[in-house]
Amino acid sequence: MRTVNPSTGGRVTAGLMRIRSSDTHPTNAAVAVFYRRSWFYIDDSDLDSKSTFSMLGQVFALQSGNVEKMTPVLTLPVGG
Repeated sequence: MRTVNPSTGGRVTAGLMRIRSSDTHPTNAAVAVFYRRSWFYIDDSDLDSKSTFSMLGQVFALQSGNVEKMTPVLTLPVGG
């Protein structure tokens, strides 16, 4: 097992996400992908990395969505 640091500087993002790699299929992966004869994965017990990965998925979903122009909503008080 090897650890890959996805950041370039390491200081700002240190500890946010740890991507591990292995030559064999990981048994304890929350998410895994096989790429160029290696498995890259996030360990299922690594809560910080799983949370960061989930947040990145939400950010990408927000960015890629079709945002419709919202018009102002008029609210009228009802009652006395």
